[in-house]
Amino acid sequence: VQNFICSCINKDFINLRHNEVVLKDGVDLNSVSFPKEIQTHYFEIFKALDHKLINILETAAYIGDSFEASIIGDVWKLERLEVLHLLREAEKRGLIEDQNDNDDVYQFKSKIVITQLRDYAISSNNKATKVDAKKIPQIIKEYHKRIIEAYENSIHTDPSNFNYDILCSI
Repeated sequence: VQNFICSCINKDFINLRHNEVVLKDGVDLNSVSFPKEIQTHYFEIFKALDHKLINILETAAYIGDSFEASIIGDVWKLERLEVLHLLREAEKRGLIEDQNDNDDVYQFKSKIVITQLRDYAISSNNKATKVDAKKIPQIIKEYHKRIIEAYENSIHTDPSNFNYDILCSI
């Protein structure tokens, strides 16, 4: 948090008024880069995860803040129980939490986790294939395609599953 605030101060994004920190109008907080230590911390956590779990989490990061276990299972053609066991490990690591009030829904603990997972997916792919960092790797395109297909299957099974906000976020 301290590094983030220092970065905001360095970019002149905030003002101090009467002992309060006030964000300036029109500031894009997405332009604030995370310190290398944060990326290193999360990348080490991701490297230690089971390969199936990291695939699941990377895919979920492209869905958004929250995601449904059944959609992830459909994307990866995994049994629901296996997906739940894998997600339980991510919960233990403090990356996600089960939204008990919404059956089948999990939420990332923070936007930093999502950002770092997306960066990890891209950097892992770029190292393996030597692609230009500005191009979207094929694996990310495939994640999007399969997520959309999984939602389409879900909607055909039960039309009440249609969630316009989720599809727009992909």
